Amino acid sequence: MDPNPKPVISPETPAADVLEHALFGDDTAPGAEESPAAEPSEEPAAEAPSGEPEPEAEPASPVIDPPASWNAADKAEFAKLPPNVQKTIAERESQRDAGLARKLEEAASERKAAEADRQAAQQSRAQLVHQSQVALASLYPELQQYQSVDWVTLADTDPALCQKLTKQKEAVEAKIRWAEATIKATNDQQIAEQQARRQQMLLTEKERFTAKYPQYAAPEKARKFAENAEKYLASEGFNAGEIARLSETLFSDHRMLTMLHKNMDAAAKQRSLAAAQDKKGKPVPSLQRAGQVIESDEGAAKTQAALMNRLKKTGSERDAAKFLETII
Repeated sequence: MDPNPKPVISPETPAADVLEHALFGDDTAPGAEESPAAEPSEEPAAEAPSGEPEPEAEPASPVIDPPASWNAADKAEFAKLPPNVQKTIAERESQRDAGLARKLEEAASERKAAEADRQAAQQSRAQLVHQSQVALASLYPELQQYQSVDWVTLADTDPALCQKLTKQKEAVEAKIRWAEATIKATNDQQIAEQQARRQQMLLTEKERFTAKYPQYAAPEKARKFAENAEKYLASEGFNAGEIARLSETLFSDHRMLTMLHKNMDAAAKQRSLAAAQDKKGKPVPSLQRAGQVIESDEGAAKTQAALMNRLKKTGSERDAAKFLETII
């Protein structure tokens, strides 16, 4: 008996079954016997989990650092805020810092281009002033020659010559007036440009300082800082005139302002510590800057006095910085 009997295809067999048999062989032929089902495995099937699926643990929220420019108290308050609020604040601060940095870069590029134009214009003005000074050096002696002329007698004796010399004298005087006016106008313009550059420099230094201490961008807080700085300097022995001269240096360099700000903070902390210790009847420890060598009171006083005398004589930024370092 044929172990693989051919399937019987009759006229009643559907055409689709016949086509399937022709394409795929006997296994799918009409009337083919189905293969016996696999015996069930003796291993018990894994039981389906019962009840609700356990919820997945939510990922921990990333730590958002407070703005670097904030003080310790503000940073502590920042840590108490919800993460979404922290994120918004951090983004705003980042945008503000990026905008400020961009403005500073743009301003630096503009200043660089303006500086090139200024130097070219300054060179042209310097040449014009030099030419005017050279002209005056010859015009003054030439005008002096006409001082010895007796114009009344000359007008009576030789009116034509008197008229000629008068015109020559007036021409020399006109040239002198022009040269003097040119020098004055050039000097006035140079002074005005120097003042404008100083104002721009002060504005730039203020922007750099407020980038580190944003609270002083507000005019009222900036005025308060200036008032406190004046009081602090007065408490260190500066008189009004010295404070005015020192302010020219302090407010023209953000590094000097930063040093003054830190010094004022240290003095304020010392006062607070003194008040707290005074209540307890304990001596007040002096605050020391990292790396600073403590001098005796007598030695520190002599050093400060010497530097103060030098600062009064020179008024230089370097001497001002050295003096401030002794009182930080």
